[in-house]
Amino acid sequence: MAHPESVLLMRKLEGKVAIVTGGASGIGEATASLFADHGARKVVIADVQDEKGRMVVESIGTQRCSYVRCDVSDEEQVKAMVDWTVQKYGQLDIMFSNAGIISKSKQTILDLDFSQFDRLIQVNLRGMAACIKHAARVMVEKRVRGTIVCTASVVAKRGAMQLCSLRTHIVNSQQPTTFDIGKYGGKPNANIAEALSSAWKEACAATTPSTIVVPKGTFLLNQLKLVGPCKAPIELQVQGTIRAPSDYTQLPDKNAEWITINYVDHLTISGGGIFDGQGKEAWAKNDCGKNPKCVKLPINLSFNFITNSIIHDVTTQDSKNFHVNVIGCKNVTFQQFTVSAPGESINTDGLHIAKSEGIYVLESVIKTGDDCISVGDGMKELHIEKVTCGPGHGISVGSLGKGATEEDVTGIYVKNCTFTGTQNGIRVKTWPSAPAKLKITGLHYEDIIMDNVENPIVIDQEYCPWNQCKLDSPSLIKISEMTVKNIKGTSASPVAVSFVCSKTVPCENVEMGDIDLTYSGNQGPITTKCSNIKPTFVGKQNPPICANATQSS
Repeated sequence: MAHPESVLLMRKLEGKVAIVTGGASGIGEATASLFADHGARKVVIADVQDEKGRMVVESIGTQRCSYVRCDVSDEEQVKAMVDWTVQKYGQLDIMFSNAGIISKSKQTILDLDFSQFDRLIQVNLRGMAACIKHAARVMVEKRVRGTIVCTASVVAKRGAMQLCSLRTHIVNSQQPTTFDIGKYGGKPNANIAEALSSAWKEACAATTPSTIVVPKGTFLLNQLKLVGPCKAPIELQVQGTIRAPSDYTQLPDKNAEWITINYVDHLTISGGGIFDGQGKEAWAKNDCGKNPKCVKLPINLSFNFITNSIIHDVTTQDSKNFHVNVIGCKNVTFQQFTVSAPGESINTDGLHIAKSEGIYVLESVIKTGDDCISVGDGMKELHIEKVTCGPGHGISVGSLGKGATEEDVTGIYVKNCTFTGTQNGIRVKTWPSAPAKLKITGLHYEDIIMDNVENPIVIDQEYCPWNQCKLDSPSLIKISEMTVKNIKGTSASPVAVSFVCSKTVPCENVEMGDIDLTYSGNQGPITTKCSNIKPTFVGKQNPPICANATQSS
């Protein structure tokens, strides 16, 4: 059984095929089990310990795991193992090169036995190289964006020179190349756009993993666009603070975002630093909600067509517009990610995510003036867990329906989140009198705390801010397969639950379970509002939900 903390991430390896060399014991065995727990379609254990290898297969399950005998020091055996895996399972996504041996004797350099040393070379170095070579070969042939991991020990005992030297070589061979912007002319309190672009150009062309470093300090950046694809995994490590111009008219391209990153696979952004949009002056001029001809303001971070990537331990601060925009991305994680802006910052959604698949927002803190997270059309499999939201407008699916070509939304999971002093908690909003006929299905909200939230639970299919639409034509968007479970806390308004569904396509298959909300004000008893919906109930319902529901004919 998977550890409870791993449940959310189980789907990360769904459908993947992995080989684990040295998988019959130790780190290899644990890794094979972990891969299976995280949804790998097949894990191939390669080892020379036949009995132990088959025991591991039995413990994991023959449906998810198989055993192949392979001595990695023999390149032909490695090639045959890789080819067999691809022939049987159609692909290879992960090579975990773990097989290795150590000398059983207590030799020092003074009495070194070169026959044993040569054997160590064959297994620990040649074996690793053979695994990399043939895994890469089939990944290129099959056009698979695969992952190759090599394990090594950084712990050694005094005098054990065979293991020390070999494992150190492996560790050193895997170290990323560092590109410090200082070497490209990047200086504190000066514009680093050219330095960052130059560092990116070289790092992106590198055939081994690379890291671009923005060191501690304060740096200025007028605008930046980074484009892949890159030849190897690439990391942008921001340790300091990067500041945008406070006057948005100073951006060279008025129609572009502040920082844009496009078409990159295996991108990491980390470092503990801050992306400061300096948006205070712009917020007062933002009337885009009611003025279709308004001036477009730049988004802090725009990610387009990014895959297999992680953004963690960084902060986006005081953006002029949305903090983060995610479009056309797949398998991207935001973890321990911080959004920081005051509640009066207009139209500053924390993360806007659309037309993407397999996006994870984990263990993050979002404080802003609009939706903490907003979900646009075409979204599939969005997982939000352990997120603290507030101030802000909550986590919203929508608004949807304004565009005739909008795509369905499916698989939104919100769990273990806290909303503090927000305008809304969990919300779905669609426009009436709009052309789109799409579906919203598979919405799951569970284990959520509402702390003085004005509108804790909302479906609004008559969403019409600033009265810019006609309510006489109902929304054509169908909402179904929605679960809301274990929601507790306080509502800042008497209406704790508001379900206003479409008259034309009423909400269906909505399940409410263990709702316990109290009203923190003094404007009457706590109530709910429901129309065009007939939810089912499990467990406690406080307040009674949809007791006076209406159904339009």
